[in-house]
Amino acid sequence: MDKPLIKIQGTPIECGAQVWEKLCLPAVRAASHRPQMEMGQFYAGIISAAFGAMSADLGHEGAMHMLRTLTDSFARMADEIPGGLTQ
Repeated sequence: MDKPLIKIQGTPIECGAQVWEKLCLPAVRAASHRPQMEMGQFYAGIISAAFGAMSADLGHEGAMHMLRTLTDSFARMADEIPGGLTQ
């Protein structure tokens, strides 16, 4: 039995969001009952895999530049992001 293809299209950022929504988020929801430490490890695995792939494509310095840009942006959002579990 063939699995249905998941259609991903749009800008690079839109495609990344669709990959998260269609592929990663269902796995996060399925794992959401796990203890907080395990959820942190789960997210760390996803992030590590993404940055490993980014390093392969952009080089270490390019990936580090992107990481710094993203973490700086995320740090500025502190007041906008409530705590809580993925819905």
